[in-house]
Amino acid sequence: MVLYLRDEPTMTLGRLADQLTVNTQQWGGVTSEIAVRLENDALSLGFGTVEVPATADGIEALCTFMDIPRTFFVNLDRDMQQTLLAELLQRRPANVVLHYNEGDGIYEAHPPQRVRVTPEQIVAVAINKLGEEARVVDSWCDDELRIDTIVPEDFGQAIGGDWEVGDVTRGGLRFTQNRKANLAPAVTSYLYRLVCTNGMEVPETGLKVEARGGTVETVLAELELAADHAFRQVEEQISHFYNLRRQRIEGDLTQAVIQIARERGLPERTQIALANRVPSQLDPQELGHEPSMFDIVNLITNQANDPRLRSRRGPRRALESAGGTLVRHEADRCSHCHQMLAS
Repeated sequence: MVLYLRDEPTMTLGRLADQLTVNTQQWGGVTSEIAVRLENDALSLGFGTVEVPATADGIEALCTFMDIPRTFFVNLDRDMQQTLLAELLQRRPANVVLHYNEGDGIYEAHPPQRVRVTPEQIVAVAINKLGEEARVVDSWCDDELRIDTIVPEDFGQAIGGDWEVGDVTRGGLRFTQNRKANLAPAVTSYLYRLVCTNGMEVPETGLKVEARGGTVETVLAELELAADHAFRQVEEQISHFYNLRRQRIEGDLTQAVIQIARERGLPERTQIALANRVPSQLDPQELGHEPSMFDIVNLITNQANDPRLRSRRGPRRALESAGGTLVRHEADRCSHCHQMLAS
């Protein structure tokens, strides 16, 4: 049995918070105080008080703020880009807040009055729930924010599994946000099975966070409540996960996997990839028992660790969510066609 294994998570929420605090800075002013020097790959803020690289992401952020269509702008030559952006920054003066890293340039631009939750504030919510020593399995923040974090091994709760054989799953939270569209952040339960380094998102477990008409403080308060709601369900979800070992799969295993993947909306190429792994991953001799729904969930979530998917966030999340949905919604199945049976 060959699993796709990931490195053990060593980053902590505390260290992630420190990195964000050190690396991210903010500048506020009027667009007419921004000088563009694309020939030198530089941007000057506040009449030269701050210099940052003119990265592609930074230029795109400024274009979006100035209502310059990206597809139009990127097709211009460098001189025309310089002229257009520099002229519009001067001719359409507007108050703006820029977030930047000194080495990586601008990554966000928005009006001062817009409700804008920072990544540091979202990490602070995670720390309030799980503590600074909680492990970070995945994190990134660009157009999309994602923080997958699990409790430390001595947390005392949100940990379960088959202790007799050392098969342990640690629970935690997954925080997400579409930062490009400035949508409200969201949080769901997150499970991480240590023996196979599989993560899964259990959907529909967090309360909806409402950002419209609110303030940063109210959005963060709602996120705290949603995180608490999702985290309270983690231990029960871990128990449901291991209870799936009782649900044996009868009949053709490959067809069962394809049917389940289809129900979860996974694309045909993913269905084929999963089916191709059935002989090695669901072999009763390798498993030491007849395959169960527990093993199919692990097959699906382990596929998200495929190195070819490491940089493809959408397909990875689809697999992890598919596994989490199977944990949340247990269902009996027909032994012939493997479709879910009505309760």
